[in-house]
Amino acid sequence: MFRLDRVPTTLNLTILYTVVNEHNQPEKVPVTHILRLPTLQEREQFERDSTKIRGRKLDFDRRRAALRLWPKIVMDVKGYADIEEQFPRDGAGNLTGDWRGYFLQNPILQQHVTDFIDQMFEQISGEEGDLEKNSES
Repeated sequence: MFRLDRVPTTLNLTILYTVVNEHNQPEKVPVTHILRLPTLQEREQFERDSTKIRGRKLDFDRRRAALRLWPKIVMDVKGYADIEEQFPRDGAGNLTGDWRGYFLQNPILQQHVTDFIDQMFEQISGEEGDLEKNSES
């Protein structure tokens, strides 16, 4: 039976990225972003931000829209040694300082932001698709 108090409000997403280890070998390492699920209004704003009309042509720029949405919904990140060193966690386990701004200023981390927002929307739309299939049966 459906209960509102059982609806998840966060999403833990993990992506494997390739780095070069101390032996100069490629290695896959997991990083995690913990995101608050966006509200319907935030989703609609994301769609507006990712679509621009230029003359008679529609342009899509999900990257820019992701960089606008992510700071509003990211709650925590894990697996980034540089972030943990530059923005040490406080007694409650929260990153300190402007770690979100650091992500938005770094081109590599901007790509991570875009990847995580894309993955989040894939997962959300996949779950909504499953709900639609179940309601049709």
